[in-house]
Amino acid sequence: MIPRVARSLTVVGTLLLLAACAGDVSAPSPAQPGDARITVTNDADALSHRLLARATTLAIDTPLDSLGGPDAAVAHAVASDVAFQEHAEGVAPIVSGRALQATHAVFDKGLAYVSYALIGEDAMGAVDVFNVQSPTTPRLVSSASFTNTDVHTLAVSGNRLYLGTGSLDMEPGESAVLEVMTLSGGMLTGQSVRIPVPSQIVTGIVVAAGKVWVTSGTGGRREGGLTVLDERTLEPVAFYEIADARAVGANGGTVIAVVQGSPGRIRMYDQRTTAFVREFPIGGLSMPGGKASITTRGTWAFVATGEGGTQVLQLRQNGNTSGSVVGNIPRPAANGLRDEYAVTNGVAPAANYLVAANGGAGVWVTHTNDQTTAQTNRPTLTPMGRLGLPDGFSANFVATSYPMLFVAAGSGGLRLIEIRSANQ
Repeated sequence: MIPRVARSLTVVGTLLLLAACAGDVSAPSPAQPGDARITVTNDADALSHRLLARATTLAIDTPLDSLGGPDAAVAHAVASDVAFQEHAEGVAPIVSGRALQATHAVFDKGLAYVSYALIGEDAMGAVDVFNVQSPTTPRLVSSASFTNTDVHTLAVSGNRLYLGTGSLDMEPGESAVLEVMTLSGGMLTGQSVRIPVPSQIVTGIVVAAGKVWVTSGTGGRREGGLTVLDERTLEPVAFYEIADARAVGANGGTVIAVVQGSPGRIRMYDQRTTAFVREFPIGGLSMPGGKASITTRGTWAFVATGEGGTQVLQLRQNGNTSGSVVGNIPRPAANGLRDEYAVTNGVAPAANYLVAANGGAGVWVTHTNDQTTAQTNRPTLTPMGRLGLPDGFSANFVATSYPMLFVAAGSGGLRLIEIRSANQ
């Protein structure tokens, strides 16, 4: 769950009113090397105690009847073509004596970047960098911890790491900050620029078409929405006020898709002009403060919609911008768990599989077909079952860069898993 937090003190940067937009966006503050909030470690030996070696093959359980999928024989036949090998467990960082929770992960050039936050009224965060060039021997090579700042999401482009945060040193109810950290050879530096955006936390970031697209929400004096910045200068380009904006993704070089909650919808924007294109319902995302994610591949988009499970969307058809729901994987039932603890928090495609993080219900795998080239056909979705992680394992987020799979497990840290498919 995304926390609702109270923040205090002053806003960094000068607020600019953009006449062409539906709200206001903040200009970037000056770069701040040596920021006292940030502690950086770029010593793999000093960090090695936080990466525990594992050599475990994770089985896939038979699908539950509640999934409403194909019969078990079909699921078993598909499951026989893939294996999941856990190679390491990342121990969550501790900041000021308090353990953090993994919140998001992205892959870039053989490295994986993972964000962490302290769930609650206080704010502390961290970012880890893993070298995953060898899937069987991942290494934790760089780490940064933050006081007074949660890190909820992140993105990488070039020598910049974009961090979506909620920070204590902001005006009450306006704690959302995009923090842009300079990377050196992929390693963290601690040198950053901070850009306040409306509302309480940054919920999503994508870099596309020479722009940085940022969603923010969960209340505040100013409603959150979609903030668009120039990638080179980080100056504001546009702002669209959107209630309950929960995630953002890019589809090729054409459209930006914003995931909106209460109720679940997709809003599409033109990547070149930033103009609004269209909106359509997707279901789910009715729980206040719930998490969402969107990952795109080819014409498809895969959206985690909380109680609505995984929605498969088609954003383009026959070369034209469209937008429709073409498939759904319901969230699995989990006996004994309250609804808000058994929701789809994240989903990611990997080869011919979709991997979904379903909170306390665990990690579920679905076989799919034709993810990248189909223009008119609906994908075939075959639920395979639950990945055999320990009982009580709660999955907050998943990220993939085939064959690597990262599963964020809240206070349980991070699981580093290799996908071994006979067909890839």
